[in-house]
Amino acid sequence: MRTRILLLAFLLSAVFTIHAQTLRRAFAITGNNGVAAWENISEVDLSAAQFGKQLFNNSTSPFSMIDAVTRKTLPLQMINNGVQVKSSPTATMVAAAAYDEAHNKLFFTPMRINELRWIDLDDKSQVVKTYTVSDRKFINADVNNTANQITRMCIGTDGYGYAMSNDALHLLRFSTGKNISVTDLGSVIDDGNKTTINSPCGGWGGDMVADTKGNLYVISAQHNIFRVNIETKVSTFITKLNDIPAEYTTNGAAVDDAGFLILGSANGTGGFYKVDPNTWKTEKMTAGNGMTNVSDLASSNYLFDSRTNKSITKINDIREVYNEKISAYPNPVSDGYVKISFDQQPKGNYAVQLVDLTGRVLTSKQISVAVKSQVETLNVDPNIAQGFYMLRVMNSDKKTVLVKKLFVE
Repeated sequence: MRTRILLLAFLLSAVFTIHAQTLRRAFAITGNNGVAAWENISEVDLSAAQFGKQLFNNSTSPFSMIDAVTRKTLPLQMINNGVQVKSSPTATMVAAAAYDEAHNKLFFTPMRINELRWIDLDDKSQVVKTYTVSDRKFINADVNNTANQITRMCIGTDGYGYAMSNDALHLLRFSTGKNISVTDLGSVIDDGNKTTINSPCGGWGGDMVADTKGNLYVISAQHNIFRVNIETKVSTFITKLNDIPAEYTTNGAAVDDAGFLILGSANGTGGFYKVDPNTWKTEKMTAGNGMTNVSDLASSNYLFDSRTNKSITKINDIREVYNEKISAYPNPVSDGYVKISFDQQPKGNYAVQLVDLTGRVLTSKQISVAVKSQVETLNVDPNIAQGFYMLRVMNSDKKTVLVKKLFVE
């Protein structure tokens, strides 16, 4: 009898272990025991509202700061606007982080140190190695001004990271591979609704997550939900979340494995809220194991992800090449074709390719441009998997004249 009980216990333990191993990783920026100093990094089980292993404690963890370009270790003191501060990874506190599962990196930026940083989660040493892009500003603005501080960050299904300033006048896109590049895409524009993403009263703070169709969802500290189209940078007010106390500012947001939006607050230790994105109904979650305040949450899941294969593909550093004289539409691609418009382009032969995010050519077509304004059609395989792809156009000299991101529905 005892043998059967032990066997059953072993099997149950194995089942729970397998379940735990299948959970996708998620992370939280926290303080110590409710203190509003958001300088620690922990793993978190979003669905159970429980914290796991602490990856970095600003008070006790050994660390090194490494220049991302030179790979040289940086000194442990630095000057920040005339004030000497400890150059720990999370110095001056962090309110924006994003987990890049493809490269197993946790990206973040301190609020008053204008650098993009990341931790290589594949590194198993006892010293927390943090890489920082120290030779250039993350945002071309004064980060001591609250409006310019980065409080929202996530990874899109196109493999790029996205970050947004409090006032949404700077939408930043950064690559996540070996060679980091940062592009300021410009200001987010409201669609005319009276609840605006640029206003400190309703749109500042909070966090953001991505969906699979080229949109960012910003959850402001005041519980407002905005959808921002990355291509147009137009913001649409969706709703204000109900049943969340006014004093509970929504500072962290991430999508769990079941597709729910999980929210955390920097103002207390009261636990998480779970939001059904199909109805935007909220539900208070159990406080879990010693819940602390949360300034940010990060996971590799996406809102409204209906893809059968939700695995993250490790991608190459594919750069978009802009050309105002060549356009591609519709985007998203929904009817099995994409049109490419050539406006006042040099006459000659062009190669048009549909490329996946690993660089593999899926479809190719040769085009001869003979007139000033010409529109061509590239058929897209109807059985192609839903997701992001790149449209590449090369001229007769094999020079790339356009690389554009497309979402295929």
